[in-house]
Amino acid sequence: AGAHSAPHDVGGPDPPGSYDFIHPVTGLRGPVPKVQDCGAFRAADPRSLAGKLLRIDPETGGGYPSNPFWNGNPFSNTSRLWAVGLRNPFRIALVPGTGSLFPADGQPNVIVAADVGLYDWEELDLARGGENFCWPCLEANALMSTFVGFQPLDPNAVSCHTPPIGPPTKPILAWHHLDPLAVTPPGLCLPENGVPFTGFTGNCVIGGDFYPGGSYPPQYLGRMFLGDFGEGWIHTLEFVGQQKLLGVRPIASGVWALS
Repeated sequence: AGAHSAPHDVGGPDPPGSYDFIHPVTGLRGPVPKVQDCGAFRAADPRSLAGKLLRIDPETGGGYPSNPFWNGNPFSNTSRLWAVGLRNPFRIALVPGTGSLFPADGQPNVIVAADVGLYDWEELDLARGGENFCWPCLEANALMSTFVGFQPLDPNAVSCHTPPIGPPTKPILAWHHLDPLAVTPPGLCLPENGVPFTGFTGNCVIGGDFYPGGSYPPQYLGRMFLGDFGEGWIHTLEFVGQQKLLGVRPIASGVWALS
């Protein structure tokens, strides 16, 4: 969301030059307009592009009329939004077999976004358009008490007390940084090649892609490969109906662990 990770950024820690500085060569202003000086709440604020999935016309840079938050002005930030409430989506994958080739249909591919957490949780989100994944009020399914308890002095500022845009949407998969049995929803951890798999931890999710077929064993066909940079594992995700997560299975560990 373009915020400081610590302390909890609710706006204000950047110097004024962040929004009123004018570059002497380009004439462009600083990266954060004053109205967007709300820290992590930029992910929930429709006036900001931070913490969002965007859907824009590559020829004009404007949003499409079929976008879920379209307000009549294709060049407003709100009209460019496809889904909101993400902290650090790294990375996204398009679900094969979904979506239309024609922008006017308003049905691009379903998106799987791997969202890196702050303190305790990593998550995987499924976006069809219009969802609110609730950062910074929630990290995965856990309340972020500091953000929830914050009451801005500006009545026009977005906070956890502002009615959310888009329906609040839970992740399709979340795992804890320390507790391997806290994987949610429960029951998704499945054995691979007869090896039991009861749970896992991680602290820096890396989104992968769907395997279309090739030199890997046929059991991996159609699965999504997913990694965690902190713990150094790769898992595969099996979907049913291309949009419902059926299970998570391990494939490799210790491949790039930081510790």
